[in-house]
Amino acid sequence: MLRNLKEPWKDYILSDLPNEIWKECKDYEGIYLVSNLGRVKSLKRIILKNNDRRLTISEKIKHQYFYIRNNVPNSAMVTLSNEGINNVIGVSILVGKTFLGDTKKNEIYCHLNKNPFDNRLSNISIMSRKKSVEINIGIGRHKFVKDFITNPVYLKQRFVPKFRYFKIEPTTKKVIESYTRSELIMAFNKQIAQYIEKIGRGERQNNIYKDFLWERKAITG
Repeated sequence: MLRNLKEPWKDYILSDLPNEIWKECKDYEGIYLVSNLGRVKSLKRIILKNNDRRLTISEKIKHQYFYIRNNVPNSAMVTLSNEGINNVIGVSILVGKTFLGDTKKNEIYCHLNKNPFDNRLSNISIMSRKKSVEINIGIGRHKFVKDFITNPVYLKQRFVPKFRYFKIEPTTKKVIESYTRSELIMAFNKQIAQYIEKIGRGERQNNIYKDFLWERKAITG
């Protein structure tokens, strides 16, 4: 079977890629692994649901999605769960913490080639925010991102948002905020985002959450 060695973050086959090394994610020991190639694996386990029902979680490679900021892909994210609490975490942070250790004050995990989707260990480094900005300017990251998101191959990928969710003031009908799905998760959490999605799909008796109306509209163009 053909494997995606150039872009391993898009490879969801469970078996290891060549030279792939797995380590436990910090704070998620026994639940998730992250590899030096930037893939994240959910381990097989049994969890107890609220109704005391035991649920078996199968081992699988976690799907990554891309956080969109100001209509520009900013970083690859995964959702990890521990004791019923979901957290959206950047893959670069998982790789960095696991293989390189914690950052100090004013330090961040940076992509050396400034490709925000390439989270292989060889592409992650700890450096100061100032140094990161200098590299951004020198390597032309903004041009890279622009070229990437206008590539037809990118536009066909599953992580391109299809809908926006609008938070509306009920009395004036004024739009307060609008979000893609990934932005909903970042602004709230996965459970609330799923609830708002159900409102958008008409699966709730009313379209109100936290005293605001919510509407879903397809992104066109």
